[in-house]
Amino acid sequence: KLGILDVVAPWITGNEGIVSSDDTSNTRSQESADEIYARKLQAAEDRRYHLLNSQREAEERAKNHEKGSFVKRQRVLYHHRTEDEHYAAVVVGVHLDDGPENPYYTITYTKVEKHLKNNGNEEVKEVKVEKQTDPDRLTRVPWDEGKTWEIITNSPI
Repeated sequence: KLGILDVVAPWITGNEGIVSSDDTSNTRSQESADEIYARKLQAAEDRRYHLLNSQREAEERAKNHEKGSFVKRQRVLYHHRTEDEHYAAVVVGVHLDDGPENPYYTITYTKVEKHLKNNGNEEVKEVKVEKQTDPDRLTRVPWDEGKTWEIITNSPI
């Protein structure tokens, strides 16, 4: 079969020049693969948008709650009172065992620990800490789409 487009705008592949109408099925199937890839990219971007949007909305709802609560995957600042240090943390669990008016949270954060080795040298290690805490030790941090996306994609939650 030879169509009007094959005459007016013939298919071209690489350095081979004009492709006959018999060879167009291969080029057209390649175009279909490109369209499939474009749809996959669009679906991934749509998924990213929806996940980030729902996370942001959940954080806003929690913020507007009368006690100011937090949600899973929310970035927070944790105050470790005994060390009087603040750590960037992520809420990985919300617990309502004591009722919805008294939530507590499981958070994870990375802490730098220094140890003296036997030879007198100092060893510095990053240690991942997971612990439960009260909301009075947590502070909201400004929304950051990139950091939140990293948490969502790396989170088994």
